[in-house]
Amino acid sequence: DYMFKGCSDLSSIDISNFDLSNCNEFDCMFEGCTKLISIDLSHFTSKRINIHAQRMFADCINLTRINLCNDMYHFSTIYEMFKNCNSLNTIYVSKEWEMTSAPSIYDKTFENCISLEGNMGTTFKPLWISSEYARIDKGESARGYLTLHGDVNQDCIVNISDITSLIDLL
Repeated sequence: DYMFKGCSDLSSIDISNFDLSNCNEFDCMFEGCTKLISIDLSHFTSKRINIHAQRMFADCINLTRINLCNDMYHFSTIYEMFKNCNSLNTIYVSKEWEMTSAPSIYDKTFENCISLEGNMGTTFKPLWISSEYARIDKGESARGYLTLHGDVNQDCIVNISDITSLIDLL
């Protein structure tokens, strides 16, 4: 909890060597890191299944991209996790991402995330700020703000066709 909270001059950080395997409390960890632009948490590992990440990135107003493709995917509390991240446009997650508790319409997970967009084109709506939208975007069938990491062709599955699509782009 609160590890880097209020570090307003923190613009980048390498946390690839942190051992967080026995932690499940990440509340307010980067809250108020106003100069942080992107963060890669792909090396984070937690063997816990009820991870608390309340206000973990709240008020990171210049944060544009977060990579949450890691072994931390059983979240139970994400109240205001991304609140006021108004520059945030992409949150990458792995296919294992899931909420272990029922979403609440009162949790304000994405409040003021006006630049956020899911991989299938779901864009921020002021009424869509709850943890209900903390899921991989599948378009009209299941709106969400999360992007499946590696899904180049945006079919909500990472497979050989993504490699083909990537080669076509080159």
